[in-house]
Amino acid sequence: MQSLAVVFETEIDFEPEDGLQSAGLGLYYNTSCHYLLGVVGDEIEGRGLQIVACDAQKTCRLPIHPQPVPSGPLILRAELQRERLRFSFRAKASEHWQELGPELDATILSDDYPLEAGLDFAFTGTFAVLAVQDASGLRRSAIFRWFKSEQR
Repeated sequence: MQSLAVVFETEIDFEPEDGLQSAGLGLYYNTSCHYLLGVVGDEIEGRGLQIVACDAQKTCRLPIHPQPVPSGPLILRAELQRERLRFSFRAKASEHWQELGPELDATILSDDYPLEAGLDFAFTGTFAVLAVQDASGLRRSAIFRWFKSEQR
């Protein structure tokens, strides 16, 4: 990333079979400091969206239970505005964006933060990422049809 005011968007088509599969859009500094808006499987609610936040090696999920979303392609958005990060989404056929989760602290993605948080290492910057994870071993794949980045 080369700007502190940027919007990232992608179209994703992913139908997880269970809670061990996820795919989505994230901002990644390192393994200890990152955020991911993921399409996840939930045994009770079915397919949903959830933010995974990792701050100084402490991981949490927001909301605790995934927000249900309809089947079919979704557009995921990460909007960075200096020290603030917001995630939102919409169905491909809709023009209405829905925010998900709280406003997040983007300062954890900075080069200064790992040392301030007591971690012994720093990296060379933050990346926007498209991620797919399948801990079930079934090799579930996701289709990302496009990705765009727009400085504001």
